Amino acid sequence: MRATEFITELTGIKKHTSQIGPADFSAPYTTDFDQYPDIANQSVQYRDILAQQGYKEIGVGGSGTVWQHPNRPNEVLKVYMDSDGGYDNWIKICLANRGNPNLPRFLSARARKVTRDFNAVRMEILSPLSADLHSIGYEIGQLVKNCAWGNKVQGPITPSANLEDMHHYLQTAGPNHNGHQRFDTIKAYLANDPNFIKALWILTSVVREKKGTPDLQDENLMMRGSTLVLADPLS
Repeated sequence: MRATEFITELTGIKKHTSQIGPADFSAPYTTDFDQYPDIANQSVQYRDILAQQGYKEIGVGGSGTVWQHPNRPNEVLKVYMDSDGGYDNWIKICLANRGNPNLPRFLSARARKVTRDFNAVRMEILSPLSADLHSIGYEIGQLVKNCAWGNKVQGPITPSANLEDMHHYLQTAGPNHNGHQRFDTIKAYLANDPNFIKALWILTSVVREKKGTPDLQDENLMMRGSTLVLADPLS
């Protein structure tokens, strides 16, 4: 199956979901899409349809769910809210940088609508973050924010102009407020995967261009074997 083939060919669900109505965003904002009555209705309906087509829900987050079909063990279907512009942008960035091993591999040419307020995309299946990297999300968040925006709290850090500036800052940053060396986990990982710095620079550039806000919780970072993958680093 070609990467351009998607939900219609893969599951046949588009004809079932096309009539699910639009969402009402009059309710107070919440990060949990099930708190919107109409969003919740769409969520229940697309979940039911995917389940009927043989999919099993294997993950859930604040704005989306992850599904797997037994006939396709090496890929998943991620369904997410249409309002998640950061993830939309991340898909486009990853597709434009397919050769970078630290970015997720999307099998769809682009995301497609499942309902009026939910999109879906096929992608490789990844594993949870390894235990030895449990603090790396926080470090990446600090590094990306400092290099994209500068940091007035911890000192006059000039936003990095290029990858070389970022690498220099990473290597020369002093101890944090607890006296521990900053970015130890990143540095240890880079010793085995030096090209990871390129993925960090891609993410930094996206943040600087205001195409998304860093969201580097551990659950948004995953593994492909021993390779760290920035699975969903933007909100």
